[in-house]
Amino acid sequence: MRKFIIRLTGVASLALAALPVIGLTQAAQAAPAEPVARVVVSDLDLSKPAQAAVLDARIHAAGTQFCKAREAIDSAKLSIPRASCLNFVRNEMLRQLPKAESNAVRYASRAPLLDVAAR
Repeated sequence: MRKFIIRLTGVASLALAALPVIGLTQAAQAAPAEPVARVVVSDLDLSKPAQAAVLDARIHAAGTQFCKAREAIDSAKLSIPRASCLNFVRNEMLRQLPKAESNAVRYASRAPLLDVAAR
C-alpha cells in the first residue's frame, strides 16, 4: 500500500507541474496580438517639404493598417471611430519624432504640393 501511495503522489506531482505549462500555451493562443504601427524615417530628409509629405503619407498608410487591425480585434465594435484612430496614430508618431522633424511634417501636411517641370 505504501508503494502505491508513493507512486500515486509522484504521478500527481508531475501532473501538477505540467499544468501551468499547458495553461500558458493556451493563454498565449487565446489573446490576440496588439497591433503595432511602424514607419521608416531613416531614408527621408525631412527638411525638404516633399520628403516630409512622403513621411506624412507613410504615417497615414500605417495608421490605416493599424486601425483596421484594431477594429478586427474588437469584435464588439466598441472602438473609437476610424478618423479618431488615425488622428491618434498620427499624433503619437509625430510625438516620437524630434521637434524639428515633427514641425516639418505638420507643415508639409498643410501645404499644397506643387510640381514644377524643369525646362
